[in-house]
Amino acid sequence: MIALAVIAAAVSVWLAMPGEMRRLNPEPKTMVRRAGNPRRLGLIVVVFLGVAGLFHAVTAVIAALAIVSWTVVWMVRFRKQERGLVSRCQEVARVGHLMESLLGLGHIPASALALTAQECPVVAPASSAYQLGADPCEVLDHLAATPGQEGLGEISRAWKVSTVSGGSMHSAFEQVRKNLEEEADALSVVVAELAPARSSGQILGILPVLGLVVAFAIGVDVLGFLTGSFLGRACLLLGVSLECVGLVWTETLAQGAFRTAGKAGLR
Repeated sequence: MIALAVIAAAVSVWLAMPGEMRRLNPEPKTMVRRAGNPRRLGLIVVVFLGVAGLFHAVTAVIAALAIVSWTVVWMVRFRKQERGLVSRCQEVARVGHLMESLLGLGHIPASALALTAQECPVVAPASSAYQLGADPCEVLDHLAATPGQEGLGEISRAWKVSTVSGGSMHSAFEQVRKNLEEEADALSVVVAELAPARSSGQILGILPVLGLVVAFAIGVDVLGFLTGSFLGRACLLLGVSLECVGLVWTETLAQGAFRTAGKAGLR
């Protein structure tokens, strides 16, 4: 029974991990997005462990650790996605800034795009396609489908309009640069404002642990109570579950604010 509980706990945490972390050879992003079902399966395994833990002390401890581990992996995954979104958004804003500056200095579009690609690898595929005679706008539109890189679509539209109308590409990119920088700044402000709320939630999450430490310090047999009876195990699992639900709820609220800022890339 104990071995089965350990295996189930490990499987639940493994399923909660992002798809690219579970694979030696990551699949395309379109496939990684389908990793939601395995994570829900991991949550089901955790729930099963919790129920089983009501009837066995060691299983209860393993279930509690599995719940905490699943929650930590879930939160780390979303924080990683969020940092990636912010980083990509800032890089796209830098693309707009470099393109506008280089065009203003008199560089032709091909040269400006090539120089920009050296500083911002995100547009390297578009530069390579342009040098081979292909349409860079098609590549930019494709790259814009990646969460956080939506601004490349605006760059593509500015390029198309300037090419078709014969207007000044520098003027078009000047407005694009302003828009992209405003979006990147707004996103950075949202992340900064969410940081105190997230920190408060994490501090509140630590308080019950400190309470257990104090109880141990004054000689209370907390572990014996939490694992020695059905009621104690129920209190252990319920307390850990509510603790993790509170952390997940706080993070979900933060993600909602993040999506409201216009970056709905978290999944």
